[in-house]
Amino acid sequence: LVHLARTPQVRTVLAPTGAEGVRWQTSNAAPDDILWAPHNALLFAVATGGLLGLTPSRLTVATRVAAIAWWCALIVLLQRSAKRKRRRVRRHNGWRIAIVAAWVATIALLVNLDRVGLPRLRLLPNSAAIIMLFLPVSIVGAHLVLWACDEVIPPAGRRSLMIGATLLIGIVGASTMLHIVNSDTVLATAADRVALEWIRNETPSKSRFAVGVQPWIGGSFVGVDGGYWIPLVADRQSVLPPGLYAWVMPEDRVTSITRLLTSWYEAGQTGNVAILDLMRRQGVTHLYFGPRNATPLRQAIAASPLVRRVYTEDGVEIYAFR
Repeated sequence: LVHLARTPQVRTVLAPTGAEGVRWQTSNAAPDDILWAPHNALLFAVATGGLLGLTPSRLTVATRVAAIAWWCALIVLLQRSAKRKRRRVRRHNGWRIAIVAAWVATIALLVNLDRVGLPRLRLLPNSAAIIMLFLPVSIVGAHLVLWACDEVIPPAGRRSLMIGATLLIGIVGASTMLHIVNSDTVLATAADRVALEWIRNETPSKSRFAVGVQPWIGGSFVGVDGGYWIPLVADRQSVLPPGLYAWVMPEDRVTSITRLLTSWYEAGQTGNVAILDLMRRQGVTHLYFGPRNATPLRQAIAASPLVRRVYTEDGVEIYAFR
């Protein structure tokens, strides 16, 4: 933690400027697909007391019907509880729900200070906050479910029934989420794997590759295709280090890498083949373009006299400097 606190990325956390400020604004978007990940709709429906089913949210018909049924059930239980003059809802339960709601609202404000005219606090992006939203929502939903169970289940069998229901729901829910993968994070394809094996067997051991890059957090870059795994799988050098390089390398080294990758990224977006001379001076011997890399530079580079294509298969192209 001390090491991280001393890095320039953390020291400038409150004041991103220029291109870094633009990158942060992009990375701080609130991704809709993460918010509505599988089962999240059911979780939100439970935690809101079924009110989500009455809103124009992205729910399936079955989820909407279940949410409205849950809302109706809570209304009936509240009325019955009021008639029987039984105060099963403990006061501290209400305070707990209020505290959790206040916590969520505070986090939402802290990660979006710039939207209300305050300085940005780049400690957490919206995407991370949304991913973690399941935890406070689960706590609120658990209080509502517990109160409902207190109203309808006799005390003698309550614990056994709750444990059994929890295990059943957990097993069924987990079994439907075993193969959930965010397609945006699948950078390496089967074609990339074949190409990486070719690189390992057919290129000199001191080869250095330029691979597709894209901006990430803290002014760093990550890969866009299977070329990202060249150092690990093919045992060859790359201009792109592993993702945490900006926080663990010396500051001057990070600055040098960032400057090179920024130029390489910008050339990729504009198709400026003049970047090839810079890459060659930086010791690059090969260029890698995977199936997911469709930048303008890829089309422009094929006609350059500085390189020759040495591999092409299933959307993967590898060029070597002449």
